Amino acid sequence: MASGADRKWAGRLGAVVVLSCAAFVGVATSAAAASRDFTIRWTSSGSASAKGTMTIDDAVFLNPGANNSDTIPWVTSFSVTITGAASGNGTFTLADFSNIRLDTHGGTLDLARPLIGQNNGGLFDPVGHSGTGGDFNVFKGTTASAPNGTNYGEMTTNGGTGDPLVVTRITPALQFPFATEERKCQETIGKVGAKYLAVRYAALTGCYSALLRGKAIFQDRHRMTPVTDAGDCPSEFKTAAKLSRARQALRKGLEKACNDTSVGKLFACATTVDGLADATGSTGCLVAGIDARVAGLLLDEYGF
Repeated sequence: MASGADRKWAGRLGAVVVLSCAAFVGVATSAAAASRDFTIRWTSSGSASAKGTMTIDDAVFLNPGANNSDTIPWVTSFSVTITGAASGNGTFTLADFSNIRLDTHGGTLDLARPLIGQNNGGLFDPVGHSGTGGDFNVFKGTTASAPNGTNYGEMTTNGGTGDPLVVTRITPALQFPFATEERKCQETIGKVGAKYLAVRYAALTGCYSALLRGKAIFQDRHRMTPVTDAGDCPSEFKTAAKLSRARQALRKGLEKACNDTSVGKLFACATTVDGLADATGSTGCLVAGIDARVAGLLLDEYGF
């Protein structure tokens, strides 16, 4: 039975789990559709943010290729609303831009899934600012206050003079409600992920506490190899046993509610159960994502 601390952390941190895998999670639209709807999000280092919608014509969209709406009518509808910027807030539509650009950088995108980060995060990642990850951008027309592209994956409000905003998500529009099978699988991914996150956090902070108190802890049951650094806490033998059981429980939970078909219809970080967590729960993008986020949280809290 989970302790009060485990339940506390599951409640506080469970929302992170979905982000462990992808920018967002939902049911993919039909791959056969000629007209595709997307939602788009931009963020900044300050208070400015933007959200938008876009409809593309799959019949003319170059995939792979460099798509520019001033020469190819690949975008049939576009709207972006900017808030929190020092200047250039408001809603802008397709008529306010001279060009909307999406360059796949030679890769073929699966338009039924979130676009950014496909193929292990390397194929389409316009926020890298190098051009090697492709580009998604907007360029203002005669509307002076419309945002304008200023770098790969970056637009700047108020015609390029305001707040820089980087694109963080281009996701097929979600279709609600989910079918029963996909809904159960999606809810399970969140639940088992949150539980593993809570157990991992509690286990590692327990090891950290032992180090802070000067308690002797070891990597092996025979107490031959001491743990003297927080970075070795995952291999402390009691902690390692807890983590192993938690990862196996995560995998078993996925097996009960998900199969490759249902996972493949979601926007999770993998399209198969094994991709989320392998048969032992030791590898997989869901496990790795949660591990990384717990490590980041501990670094923020402890500094080591």
